Amino acid sequence: MSIYPEIVDIIKQVENLSKSVTHPNSNIEIFNCILAAQLTSKPLNLNFVCTHNSRRSQFSQVWAYTLSHYFGMTELLSYSSGTESTSVYSSVIDSLSNQGFKTKKLVSSENPKYSIRISDELEPLILFSKTISEVRQSEKEFIAIMTCSTADESCPVVLGASNRFKMTFEDPKHSDGSIHEGNTYDSKSIEIATTLFHIFEQVSSKTRQK
Repeated sequence: MSIYPEIVDIIKQVENLSKSVTHPNSNIEIFNCILAAQLTSKPLNLNFVCTHNSRRSQFSQVWAYTLSHYFGMTELLSYSSGTESTSVYSSVIDSLSNQGFKTKKLVSSENPKYSIRISDELEPLILFSKTISEVRQSEKEFIAIMTCSTADESCPVVLGASNRFKMTFEDPKHSDGSIHEGNTYDSKSIEIATTLFHIFEQVSSKTRQK
């Protein structure tokens, strides 16, 4: 399986960034959960949750999917959801396109569906906005990773989740409609990728030591 070289270039940039930033101590819980699954060869479903499932959770799903394949953790499956469903914001798709993902709109509606490819050899990831209950019905067990403080506060218990963790990011929505919108979304994608890279790299390193 060969990830598109443009995406690999972004991952290499993210790797350098990951070494120079301070990562929250709370991420150790996510690391431990993924590591335990890797060491026991247990499939694990990651569900990234924010309020509208339109921005941060979508970026998180795409990058977790990408990095799981980059590090050879193909038994990890990535999802995203919200406390309510709206639609994937267009600048999320634009940023992914800018960073080497092959994107295509499959369904035009109030809640469009997008195909996101990281390789010609893998089935595309399908992005659209959905609620936690929709993911819960399709997956028997998952861990919930709360990517925004609002969802974290309003959803103290995520039904169907075997574990619930906090990994929050500032909403790029504040830049919508401004001249900074494109750069803000590109930067948010990189920030989320950097955080997830640190976790996945550490898991990969510990797994190789066993």
